[in-house]
Amino acid sequence: MPELAWTVPPIPDKLRPPARCYHAACVINDRWMVIHGGWSGVKLLCCTWIFDLLNSKWQRTASPHGGLIPSGRYGHTLTYVPERKEILLLGGLDQQKKACKDALYTLDP
Repeated sequence: MPELAWTVPPIPDKLRPPARCYHAACVINDRWMVIHGGWSGVKLLCCTWIFDLLNSKWQRTASPHGGLIPSGRYGHTLTYVPERKEILLLGGLDQQKKACKDALYTLDP
């Protein structure tokens, strides 16, 4: 196995997601990393952010065409399905630590 070393990439732009844990993430086409939800230490987050891996730049996404925004949650999954060009958001827990009933969303990147 090759020797590995962690680094912190320079991100020139000040725009970035708030600190979080227990969020979900996936990578699209080796180009973008998408993160959603998680716990801020104070509240659940329902925002979605995209990190451009080539340009080291964050972008907050908005719900296209006034579509649905998944409720704040943690412990969920994001999975990119290349054949369908969709991101699937599945499961998670709400503020009361109960399973989210609206357990499956899709997002067209």
